[in-house]
Amino acid sequence: DGVTVRNGSVGQFESGVLVGRARENRVLNISSSQNTFFGFVVFRSAQILVRGSSGSRNIAPDGDGMGLFESHGVRIVDNSFRRNPGPGIHVQASTDNLIKGNLISHSSPGILLGGERRADRADRNQVRGNRFVRNAAGVLLGRGNRNVIARNRLSRDGDGIAIENARGNLVALNVILDARTNGIYLGLNEPPIGGGDNVVRRNVVRRSGEDGFLVRSKDHHSLLIGNLARRSGDDGFDVESS
Repeated sequence: DGVTVRNGSVGQFESGVLVGRARENRVLNISSSQNTFFGFVVFRSAQILVRGSSGSRNIAPDGDGMGLFESHGVRIVDNSFRRNPGPGIHVQASTDNLIKGNLISHSSPGILLGGERRADRADRNQVRGNRFVRNAAGVLLGRGNRNVIARNRLSRDGDGIAIENARGNLVALNVILDARTNGIYLGLNEPPIGGGDNVVRRNVVRRSGEDGFLVRSKDHHSLLIGNLARRSGDDGFDVESS
């Protein structure tokens, strides 16, 4: 516990930097690339800081920029995650973490929150003030409740922000430009899953290839308020009936 790793580079391992079962460790200004599974991975840990580092060009097919598993109170701040075949940042079974001020590009997706199983849920995390460029999707929330996705800027991703099987999340004050498909969507048709009680507020979506805002029929009781959609390829707002 309480260890600082600072100013270095690492590459061509299974995982470049691994922090496990630890508290109050810091990873500062580390470059990690061309690893098989993760540039960085934090598991079963608390109060970890990763700042000013880069996790890029990890190896297909798995290669995530960073993985965060069964952890809480982790801060991922002012890093870059580029050109990863997997997610830039993958958060699973983890709560109360902060992801802020990062650049995430050419990853698949930029940030993945939660997994397919209920045990993989990501709850009460904050994704704030990040920049996304040309990812398969910007932010994809699979299973997770009461997360905040706010004040991010997304450009030329596939979907901008996607909320699938999740409830009580806030998506606010994001700017999404030139999404190749949808700017923001709630729920899925195939497979037919959805959450509900999400709030989508005061987001700006411009020039989406398909819909600006899409609410599929499996999402229930969500609120869209004060949003702006301009020049979408299909609809500005598309709300499907059940």
